[in-house]
Amino acid sequence: MLGYLFFIVYGSLIPFELRDYSLPGAIDAFKNIRYLQLGVASRADWVANILLYIPFALMLMAWIDRTPHTRLGHIFNILLVATVCITVAITVEFTQLFFAPRTVSLNDLIAETIGSVVGIFIWQVFGQKLKEWSFSINLGGRRGIDSAFAGYFVLLLVFSFFPFDLLISLDEFSSKLQGNLVALFWIDQVEGSAVRSYASRIGLLLFFIPFGALLSMSWGLSRQGLKRAMVTGALLALLIECLQLFIASGVTEGGSVMLAAIGSGIGYGVAQWLRLRGMELLLGWFSRLWLLLVPGYIFLLMFFNGWFSHAWVSLPEAISSFDYQGLIPFYYHYFSTEVSAVRSLIFNAATYAPVGVGALLLCSNAPHQRVLFRRLALTVGSLLAVFMETGKLFISTKHPDYTNVLIAVVSIRIAFELSDWLLKSFPQSGSVPRG
Repeated sequence: MLGYLFFIVYGSLIPFELRDYSLPGAIDAFKNIRYLQLGVASRADWVANILLYIPFALMLMAWIDRTPHTRLGHIFNILLVATVCITVAITVEFTQLFFAPRTVSLNDLIAETIGSVVGIFIWQVFGQKLKEWSFSINLGGRRGIDSAFAGYFVLLLVFSFFPFDLLISLDEFSSKLQGNLVALFWIDQVEGSAVRSYASRIGLLLFFIPFGALLSMSWGLSRQGLKRAMVTGALLALLIECLQLFIASGVTEGGSVMLAAIGSGIGYGVAQWLRLRGMELLLGWFSRLWLLLVPGYIFLLMFFNGWFSHAWVSLPEAISSFDYQGLIPFYYHYFSTEVSAVRSLIFNAATYAPVGVGALLLCSNAPHQRVLFRRLALTVGSLLAVFMETGKLFISTKHPDYTNVLIAVVSIRIAFELSDWLLKSFPQSGSVPRG
């Protein structure tokens, strides 16, 4: 919870450019903050403030509501959490006056208050369900798989609405249809980059592979399961693409439905094969072949980081182009759109996650060395990320962003723990009857 509070404060003050403001001047300015008329471009920022405070209120409610209380005590807890959230919001907004180019408005305070209230409301209605869901995930097994499937499904739907810049008028919707974000099959280029377009589509395919695998683990062994999984993935993708029509920055591509069906089918087929053959076969193959996979993985890292698509510069030019601001975590994310920032985060997390998965597979036959392999994966992954980012100094159109080193470390740790959970929860061959 304290970590998330730090995230709120840090994210609200970046890029840390001080503004020449005296304390009395800041107090006068804060007394006269205005309500702004927001356009489509600013709507995502407003919704982001709502979303930022929902988890904070949820965490506070979960922490303070751990033991049974009287009705009066429960009401007191609600008021206490609301007071803390609103106090944090007011303090952060006031502090933003001293940092450029942050904008302080009543819109932000209203959004943060709404987010706090929504978080409290969600806990009141679904608090017990969230506790049971968390317990099931920790328990693992069939119950944990079903809970993971439900959580992944909700994650897919929430991500489909991101960044929540909803169209609220027919004129806005008409402009969206006339733009270049809607295509029956594929849009030529997303965000002006062919590499990013391919990476986005590959990412969509990979995003549905766990969906298909979770379907397999929930449905059991079935001859018709593969077809059902592909149809289910396609229908979910069709729903997501339709929802994207009502998002100002959403990209709607009919071809995504096909990719989702393929990804769901791959995930389902692989999970079924592993259940019939046993995980030991996969672990044995990986233990013998992992050294052959490393060069290909590093090549893909170089490719997706733009090492082969742009001209390189000399060492003196690279050194002179170094910008210390790239060392500030999430500095460049502030100057991009919400969609670009999240896509960049997901892309970099996905590219380094295989290090964590590979480390877990290698130590699966030696559980007593689990901590050693996890530390080794984090060390190797961080050094690899530093190498990739430093290499961007020599690429004419790129700059290093060492935030990706932090993203790599977090991604590797999550991938390691998640793979460990999946191995423990994965049904053994013959454990579930056919059909």
